[in-house]
Order: sequence, then C-alpha cells, then structure tokens
Amino acid sequence: MAQFDVFANPGRNRGRIPYVLDVQSDLLRDLATRVVVPLGVPEIVERQYLAALNPVFRIARRQVVMLSTEIAHLPTRVLARPVANLEAQRFAIMRAIDAILAGV
Repeated sequence: MAQFDVFANPGRNRGRIPYVLDVQSDLLRDLATRVVVPLGVPEIVERQYLAALNPVFRIARRQVVMLSTEIAHLPTRVLARPVANLEAQRFAIMRAIDAILAGV
C-alpha cells in the first residue's frame, strides 16, 4: 500500500464513488488506518468552487473526479489490492489538498 494508490471503494455507494485514493504519507504506513479521498463519477459534482479542488483522472477507462472536500479515513484492512496508482498526478492531488487545508 503506497501513497497515491487507488482502491475499489469498499463502501455501499460504489455506483457514485467507484474508487478511493490513498493520500497518506508512506512514512505512516504502519498505522491501522489510511487517509483517503473519494473518486466519484463526474455527475455528482454539483459545482466546482475552484478548478484545482476537483481534479479529474481516468481509472480503467472511467473518468472520475477527486472529491477533495470529502477526505476521510478507512481501516487498512478494508482496502484490497490497488487498481491503479496516481503518483504521476501528484501535483494536482496535492494542490487540491492544499486548497482544502490552506485555501491556496
């Protein structure tokens, strides 16, 4: 399990939010939980407050939107095998998180 790994959503709302993105630092890999951000279908984003807040990615030929305002944590044990890794999109992901935490 690594930072920017993408996992199938283990929750009930998989139709709307098919994936979760692990944004937790690899330095904290021994914790029992991971900080994740939902990756949802574009239709559920009512409006974008900032273009940087909801970056769009493609996972398995499916377009998904990072729902930065819904950052949460999940027990590590519920996250199965990663289906993708978005390390190449680090800048966009961290910019969205910075927008939430620092307003920039």
